[in-house]
Amino acid sequence: MIDILALSPASFTDVNRAIYRQLAERGWSVEIVIPARLPQAGAMKEANPDRPGDPPVHRLEITHPENSRFSQFVGIGELLERRQPRLILLDNDPASRMAFSAGRWARKHRAKVVCQSCENIPRSVVSDLASGKLKKAARSAVINSAMGLCRLAVDHVFSISNDGTDLWERSSLHGRVSRIPLGFDPAIFHPDPALRETTRQALGLNQFTIAYFGRINPQKGVHLLIDALGQMKDKPWQFLLDRFITDDDPYLNDLIARIERLGLRDRVVRFEARHSQMGAYMNAADVVVLPSITTPQWKEQYGRVAPEAMACGKLVLVADSGALPELVGDAGAVFPENDVSAIVALLRRSMDDEPWRNQLSQAAAIRAVNQLSLERQCEMMHEKFVTLLGGPPAALRQSE
Repeated sequence: MIDILALSPASFTDVNRAIYRQLAERGWSVEIVIPARLPQAGAMKEANPDRPGDPPVHRLEITHPENSRFSQFVGIGELLERRQPRLILLDNDPASRMAFSAGRWARKHRAKVVCQSCENIPRSVVSDLASGKLKKAARSAVINSAMGLCRLAVDHVFSISNDGTDLWERSSLHGRVSRIPLGFDPAIFHPDPALRETTRQALGLNQFTIAYFGRINPQKGVHLLIDALGQMKDKPWQFLLDRFITDDDPYLNDLIARIERLGLRDRVVRFEARHSQMGAYMNAADVVVLPSITTPQWKEQYGRVAPEAMACGKLVLVADSGALPELVGDAGAVFPENDVSAIVALLRRSMDDEPWRNQLSQAAAIRAVNQLSLERQCEMMHEKFVTLLGGPPAALRQSE
């Protein structure tokens, strides 16, 4: 018997196993189930190899990898019988096939099921029907029904945002929801003046540096930031931007054309980096901007870049989309979505008001470490597991 078996499709990527390493260090006997391979860029890619300190990792094939609500690990029933976990920690939505199958096994074996959910948008069948979106209405009806049944399969939900917490509290899980951050790794993300200078020299950054980190798609609003920079050509700045994988995406091509049209090409510095290298580029920046845009189908579920940049001691400017304002709190600045003028005003103040920028940068680093780190996430999860299981990890009980 083990304490925790984590079913974690996200741990296909080794950086996402950090929280399980932390839990193991707390004394929990943890094992992780990950997809053996996933389709990426038209080919099957093998999961990242184990890292030092990883708990035991089980690599299983996964069905329907393109749809997390219907996906399932092949052979998970046999593995559950063999490992007999006291608690199943599911890195997936509670309204999913994986959650219901875990719940069936857990009820039979008196185990607990905890899900980590990113869901933050209510599904309205009525409004979908009123707008003529029949397929979307049918999908919303199925999801709402599944959410209603979650109380039978799931003992607790870890939500990553206030919106998500409210959503699950209003469904069938009242009193069984905790808001817990997606912790960043302080070993990667922390202020490092020497690394800042080295990275700036390597990139040719010699002006005030405004940065965008993260996925490049229309919902992330990068075009708004570029438009704002187009109104600031009177100021000495450079723009640091992820290159990402390809340059043949229509939106990315539009951004490149926009940069050319506004005459900003000579001020843009692009780079490619693995997640483990991102701390260097965040240290190299002066201000990080996240101009996300809410749509009927999407709003920021979390925004990992915000706490990572804050941990590096950066002033982070965010749109009031989804979870972004609650992440920065009073240690950053928030502007209205789609408001280019507001972005310009905050960027100008960031450049002109150094005491204000430094004050918020210092507050950001403190807030990130105290409230948004891996250690904080692990501490909150540990406390909830102790409550659900009626005591500390088995290894700690045996040593007492």
